[in-house]
Amino acid sequence: TGVSESLARRLGLVYEELEPACIVDITLRRRPQCQSRFEDFHYKEAGVLETVVGTATPGDATSVHAAIENVGLKEVWLKVAGGEKSCVIDNVIAKHRPRLILEFGTYVGYTCSRMALQVAPWGGKVVSMEMDPVNATIARNHVEMC
Repeated sequence: TGVSESLARRLGLVYEELEPACIVDITLRRRPQCQSRFEDFHYKEAGVLETVVGTATPGDATSVHAAIENVGLKEVWLKVAGGEKSCVIDNVIAKHRPRLILEFGTYVGYTCSRMALQVAPWGGKVVSMEMDPVNATIARNHVEMC
């Protein structure tokens, strides 16, 4: 898929030289069978990235956030701070106007990109950390799309 090709390029790999097992099979993404395989363990996150790349407009953060929210509302549960949680975060940021926000657990990059947009007018920055390298790669793609 286009997502696989894009990720391969970013990793410095030649897509055509990848073994089939290294490519996410979209039929496995929807029905996880065992958690030892990339496709099964990260099926939700890979699906979010695929949706964002396929439906969002690069440079339009609102469309990226809408695509992530859409997956979370209509397809699978995602651990993102959307809905009421996003309102709480927005209000706290607006009230305190922080110059630096540190986020532990980026997941797919939804919250960090929302916060970054909000603090940008006064020169604020967001530093976000993620332990899972697959989630970190997916989040980075989402942030770059924003």
